[in-house]
Amino acid sequence: GSMADLFGHWVPKEQIRQILDVMSRADWHIFQTLSKYPLRLPEFNPFPTNVWVGVSIPAGHMMKAKGAVRALRSYLDHMQNIDARIRFMSIEPLWFDVAPVFESWIEENGKLPFEWAIIGAATNGRKVFQPKEEWTQTTLDILDEQGIPVFFKGNLEWKEWREEFPVSYKNGSINY
Repeated sequence: GSMADLFGHWVPKEQIRQILDVMSRADWHIFQTLSKYPLRLPEFNPFPTNVWVGVSIPAGHMMKAKGAVRALRSYLDHMQNIDARIRFMSIEPLWFDVAPVFESWIEENGKLPFEWAIIGAATNGRKVFQPKEEWTQTTLDILDEQGIPVFFKGNLEWKEWREEFPVSYKNGSINY
């Protein structure tokens, strides 16, 4: 479901559990899930080790930046409670300055509660809206300081292209 949300409030718990069971049995694959409902994700702990659990930043068309800052902070709180081998944040689109929220989180908690990040521009049909350069740069600086690999969506214009991701595991630790 590339345009679906398996963990949406409308999806019955039993259906989600059945899908996670199939994912677990297909352990030769790595599955990526992405949700706008991080509050619900810890209900399904622990996730199979081959399931990467992602949270998308708050939707820009639904709120102002001030509300998005509060929502992102809440999303990070919920991500901390997700028991998955790889947790990731989809910062796509990067429509507001997430860096101050990340910096504040790090000051309080020591590190961000995810192991991978995806960054992209906003789109509306064929029209692409690039994030402010300083938003992208400060976000990249923070992610680099945290040792978090970054994957750019194809719509992002940036001087140095990045397609990094966690690629293997050894003895329960992530190797990039």
